Amino acid sequence: MPAPLPPPELAAYVGDTVEGFDASGRALRDDVERLLGPEWSWEGKRVLDFGCGPGRLLRQFLPEAQRGRWVGADVHQPSLAWARTALSPPVELARSPQAPPLPFAPESFDLVLSMSVISHLVDDWAAWMLDLRRVLAPGGLLLTTIISAGYSRTLAGEPWDDTRVGMNVLGYGAPPSAGGPMIMHSGWWVRAHWGRAFEILALEESGLMSGEPEGTQGAVLMRRREVELTPEYLEAPEPDEPRELRALAHNLAQTRRERAELNRSHDQYAQAYHDARAELDRLRRGPRSRDLARRLLRRTRVRAAVRRRTRATPARADVSGRSKPASAAAHAVLTLGSRVRSAARSSCSIWCEAASQVRVRASSRPARWWRSHSPRSSSSRSRRSAMDGRTPHWCHRT
Repeated sequence: MPAPLPPPELAAYVGDTVEGFDASGRALRDDVERLLGPEWSWEGKRVLDFGCGPGRLLRQFLPEAQRGRWVGADVHQPSLAWARTALSPPVELARSPQAPPLPFAPESFDLVLSMSVISHLVDDWAAWMLDLRRVLAPGGLLLTTIISAGYSRTLAGEPWDDTRVGMNVLGYGAPPSAGGPMIMHSGWWVRAHWGRAFEILALEESGLMSGEPEGTQGAVLMRRREVELTPEYLEAPEPDEPRELRALAHNLAQTRRERAELNRSHDQYAQAYHDARAELDRLRRGPRSRDLARRLLRRTRVRAAVRRRTRATPARADVSGRSKPASAAAHAVLTLGSRVRSAARSSCSIWCEAASQVRVRASSRPARWWRSHSPRSSSSRSRRSAMDGRTPHWCHRT
């Protein structure tokens, strides 16, 4: 029986839809097995899916998880909660912290899978890479995706040029709900920096999940090196590599363009906010808004009176043992409700009749009369204040 599909909001967390969740998971499994090669065997393997989300990849390996140990880790608690109900057992789920280390002992896994995670880690990417190396057994493998040549036009809006791209950060500071920051990696930079902690076995800059050269991610398969490193050593520029400086300069220019675009968006938002506030103030000062407020206040007072009368009389039990309001309170509520409905009908009929009379007499009123009775004239205001609470004489039947 296939595993259930997650709700739409959890499928969107990994950038997918419910309809495409299963198909993209199957495509990922095919790529994983292709990159691992035919000599790889799942029998008895210990596998960690770092950044598993709601289990798009894990649900494709449920039969293999019964013959080994499969663990999913993620920072998103709703995805983990759903995955526990749908995939566990045989899959284990663990909450990943915001910063390393992971809650696993050293050398706990033979394979670590990381789909669309490293390409969003900006400030602490080196610490995470070393922690993933820590939990790998000697000779263990790390398979991670990268954003590279296949996404250059989509994300950066420019053709791919690896002479000016190393580790280029786009959208720094973007929240996870907006996809987070995007990091583009070139092959030479991955070999120069990640290659200090891992032996690079395979590197593809595009084609993952579909084989298409454009609009797709790449992948890197690495084997753990038996060396002791620090995050600072992984981050240090490669000596005698001129592309390091060109990539930093190009990334700085991209950041400046993003800053200018953010400023333009902020100005547009501020103007839209100012216009909305002005329109709201205008509506609040209008006569229709004041009339609506009076009607709402009147309705609220009526409901409050009904509640007070209902609470004032204690409830009594009928023959079936159920509690109901006393007859006096019920009679008072019904009487008050009927009076309110009757008053509303009378008021509606009076004002509808007045409106019809106004329409009939409007044609016979001269322009001078309309000017003197306009809402802005002082004489009109004085007449309205004098007639407050009474129906104008010209609204009665003739």
